[in-house]
Amino acid sequence: GDRVPSEILANEELVHRILLTDPSDFHKLSWNDQTSEGSVSVDDFMARWVDGSRLHSTAGVSPEKMITENMKQAFFDLITEDLGKGDYTSMRNVLLDLHESLRKLVPSRTDLHSYLRDEEVKAACSVNDISALLLTAADALANNLEAPARASSTLDWIRVASEADAEAHYGLSSRERYVVASCAFLLFKTEMCHIDIANFRLMEVAPLIHKLGPDYKLGRLNARFALGESPSIDELKHKLPSTNAWIMSMLASPESQAEIVRANSTGKRFACLKSRGFVDSLLFSTNQLAMPEIFGIDTARIMHIRNESRLVVIASALGLHISNMSRADPSILATVPLSSPLLEEKRQELYSALRAPHTDQKQFFAAVADVVISFALTLGMPSITPTAEKSLKNTVAAVLRGFDPVVKLLDNRVKQFMRNVCRWQPSTSAPIPMQTGRSMLKGEDAPSARSTKELFVVDALKEAKKSGFSLFADNLIDVGDMAYHVVDVAIKSYGDSVLDRLLVDAALTVSE
Repeated sequence: GDRVPSEILANEELVHRILLTDPSDFHKLSWNDQTSEGSVSVDDFMARWVDGSRLHSTAGVSPEKMITENMKQAFFDLITEDLGKGDYTSMRNVLLDLHESLRKLVPSRTDLHSYLRDEEVKAACSVNDISALLLTAADALANNLEAPARASSTLDWIRVASEADAEAHYGLSSRERYVVASCAFLLFKTEMCHIDIANFRLMEVAPLIHKLGPDYKLGRLNARFALGESPSIDELKHKLPSTNAWIMSMLASPESQAEIVRANSTGKRFACLKSRGFVDSLLFSTNQLAMPEIFGIDTARIMHIRNESRLVVIASALGLHISNMSRADPSILATVPLSSPLLEEKRQELYSALRAPHTDQKQFFAAVADVVISFALTLGMPSITPTAEKSLKNTVAAVLRGFDPVVKLLDNRVKQFMRNVCRWQPSTSAPIPMQTGRSMLKGEDAPSARSTKELFVVDALKEAKKSGFSLFADNLIDVGDMAYHVVDVAIKSYGDSVLDRLLVDAALTVSE
């Protein structure tokens, strides 16, 4: 029936994330906003256990994850020491945990439960006993529980496990080290299974959450700010002061006022709220406004949209200068990812250099200038003279400080881009394919049912190219998509009962 598990409803951030997700991306949803790791090979996993190896900061690994991994490893190091002393207590406990975790994957399959014998674990008193128990557990995992794509690394482990010197295969110093690392590997694989199952359940309830989400969000807002069932306009203003202040600030501009006066329907007022309100008065507002209560849950996303939009403007301005300097054919840079792998690498390097955290402005400017020069030379600019290099460094500094005329132009264009994408609606004028009895003739393609997101990306890409953001269109479209969903969910959830009432009231107050 129409039931959403209570543990999902209790997690407002999760429900909100599902509402921001386009249906074509439901398969990417995950409980903690992290997808389970792709297929980690058993060799890569075991390499972490070679003596003295610790996870050091590597790209894409968060400090928190590194600490967690290293703590896990320290825990398993102690078990290895215990085994070396002939003490099997801690190893038995970990094996019992593995059995328990495997059984939880299939609560109803008691035949598999009895296959994993806890009494044999409790009786284990040699490394060979442990090794045999791990083999049984791995067999249950790979042949009964894992999806085929996931099972391949477990099957690889099983193949090596039956060899006499399996520890040597992985470069491990002792048989003890090998059984401990193997147990850690099987625990990791079992955890991945649990994550896959949980994420699959999310994907199943996501359509229902999209249906019930707006009412849920409104209920949460009412409860959080004690609005009651049908609050008066004065209560709304009093209990949601930052939302009201935001709407008032939007009406401070004559353009917005004129637009609202002409907006003779809720739909038109919402379009105005999306562009004038969300984009002009919140995303790119020059006034320091408190975050409206209705966007409280989106604070980090709004900061991200702001920062990325700024980065895209700076990167695109530099791209334009690079293109002019190298006198390259602009079409080379018109479609991303760039067709030349070398140029694509330079494009990524430029964006990374702008994003890199820095404390020293001089060093930051120099690092960006180096990448700009290298990009221009790769594009085919002949060698650079000292004079040209100095002039280029000045240009880079002007762009980074925001004094460059190209930056000012693109600043306005990025706002217009965001206004357009936030107001975007899937075109309803697309012809509906007629269902006729005849089969498709050769060469006649079936009309493709494109997802809303695909349609959005096509329109946003046209908009980005038209505005001079071709070179970093991918980054801009990503945040444009996020902005579109953030404001869309807010309006679907609070539009009629909160926002339109505050907007109409504010418009009347202003016009008096």
